Amino acid sequence: MSLPESKKAKILLIGDTGYGKSSLGNFILNKKNAFQVSNSPTPETKESHEVYGEGDRNDISVIDTPSFSDSSKMNEELLNEIARYALDKAGIQAIVIVMDFNNDEISHNLKTMIETMCFIFPFFDFWDHVCIVWTKCYYYTPKNRLKIHKKTKEDCYYPKLKSLIEEMTKKKEDIKPKMYYVDSQPDEDCDDNSRSEKAIKKLLEWVKRLESIKFGRELGLLGSEYKNIITEEKQRREDVKENEINTVPQIKPMRREIKIGYNGKITCSEWEIINDNTNETSKKNPSFGSFFTKYCTIM
Repeated sequence: MSLPESKKAKILLIGDTGYGKSSLGNFILNKKNAFQVSNSPTPETKESHEVYGEGDRNDISVIDTPSFSDSSKMNEELLNEIARYALDKAGIQAIVIVMDFNNDEISHNLKTMIETMCFIFPFFDFWDHVCIVWTKCYYYTPKNRLKIHKKTKEDCYYPKLKSLIEEMTKKKEDIKPKMYYVDSQPDEDCDDNSRSEKAIKKLLEWVKRLESIKFGRELGLLGSEYKNIITEEKQRREDVKENEINTVPQIKPMRREIKIGYNGKITCSEWEIINDNTNETSKKNPSFGSFFTKYCTIM
């Protein structure tokens, strides 16, 4: 017999390609092929996919998501899909940021994803529902070494996350999400992965104590359509042909906007080239290429 709806827990996984979101989802649900896993650098997950557990984990569901990408269309679909899950009757209880134990950096795409989700959900409530799972923390790692690595992760990662959040909120924050360390894809001849299994049990105990994340649906201000607009910037390298023989590398600054509406809709603009001289968009200087202003709204 299934548990009451209020006791069910829904977990959303976010993270970069290759960090092991899908294998972590399988490990959480204790199902070998709930999500397709690949060692290819090409992302295996193309769209959000929810799977429910069985047996003693029939009260758990996991949502595996694609990585944030340069495709505005794909990002719109991903973010609006997350919003739809949040608006669902059961809601989302926890968001798991999946990180590679062997990499301490917060990538550009993950920063943008975290920033966007901070504005989808009310800030004060959001971080109470977020944890970090470090995957690829291999079962054969010695305890003493693991202890040192955990301390290093906390000393290194918390300040980076704190700095990222304070950059968004413009005020001092004291946020330290829970961290779990797992080997979600151990070798076939592994005879003891109990350390990771205990970590997942602790994670699930924490998740089951949480209520659903409240979705930010405040009424908009008069004349304002959007709750927030996030500007994302990057640099793109292009090789420009100088003559029949030589090409010259050029670095072009790019910009796009992610708009979060009061009605829950999320739109992403196309990448636009920024004029190096005036810091204005190429709309004012056609020689820099087209300026895209069309937004594709989903939902």
